[in-house]
Amino acid sequence: KERKDKICATKHTIFHEAGTLIPKVDFEKYLAPYCKLFGLDSPTIFKMGEYEKDPDMFSTTKFLLNSSAIKNGVSNLHTVYEKKIHSNSTLIPVTNGVYKKRWQALEWGPAIQKLSDKEFWQIKNHLRLRLISFAEEKTGEILNPEACTVVWARRFAAYKRPLLLFSDLAKLSQIVSNEKKPIQFIISGKAYPTDTLGQTSIDQIVALSKTPAFKGKIVYIPDYSITIALHLIHGADVWLNTPERGTEASGTSGMKAGLNGVLQCSVSDGWIDEIDWADKGWILSADRTKEDLYNYLEKNIPDLFYNKTLWIKSMRATIDIVDSGYTTERMFKDYIEKIYRF
Repeated sequence: KERKDKICATKHTIFHEAGTLIPKVDFEKYLAPYCKLFGLDSPTIFKMGEYEKDPDMFSTTKFLLNSSAIKNGVSNLHTVYEKKIHSNSTLIPVTNGVYKKRWQALEWGPAIQKLSDKEFWQIKNHLRLRLISFAEEKTGEILNPEACTVVWARRFAAYKRPLLLFSDLAKLSQIVSNEKKPIQFIISGKAYPTDTLGQTSIDQIVALSKTPAFKGKIVYIPDYSITIALHLIHGADVWLNTPERGTEASGTSGMKAGLNGVLQCSVSDGWIDEIDWADKGWILSADRTKEDLYNYLEKNIPDLFYNKTLWIKSMRATIDIVDSGYTTERMFKDYIEKIYRF
């Protein structure tokens, strides 16, 4: 108990399966000797991590939660859905934050909101051009440096619905063919090597991006990394997020992009659910996600983007939202007050 009182735990997903599951035979072979070395009773340790769906499996997530005095989720909505799945959950919400100096482009300077609209847009154009050049370097495809650029970039997990954008190819083809108000897409991310469905989704997107309807309008950047992420969050105009509601525990990529004035188009999940996005972004309803997505991409997003005054106003508002409430400074303050208080 003395040791437990000194342990805080953060759970980053509603899925128990996201932790490691260890068969009992492997636990006894590899971990029991380790327990003995430190004078711990290995059957007691195993019991603390016994997976509720299989008593012969040790869950590292279950063990973490059972061996800590206080535990938290990573957004308000995360803890709500956690309790729906795990009714005995005691997670306290502490929404994630992002480190401003790492993720906000240096070109914005120390006084981003004091820039004139002209200066603001010049910097945005520069960052988008840099992204378009980077995409060409990585893919060989040439995108339009002046077109509204929508980015979907994250792990290719089924619940994140990476293929939702491509669920109506005729409609998508019509959207990217808008010559008066052009819009284009950059996709990036990785799937776990064992995730066959995720790997197949990437292959499908790559193949579609090379078809006549989408060539030069949609590209997939491979080998997703922090370097690639920086290019994407700096240069994007819209950050697209399409998870099944309740599954995206936090969604820090949207915060990182938001620090650079990238507008959000997202299911109301994770941190997104904590903000009123009226006149600042677009919320995709949980039950009509695809329909909302195509409607926004066809009309609302390009109409706003090609009205520079209103778009810049929304960019500034997005930056304010992240800067005032979703940086690591606020997050650390919450941890001090809510978690490390005992």
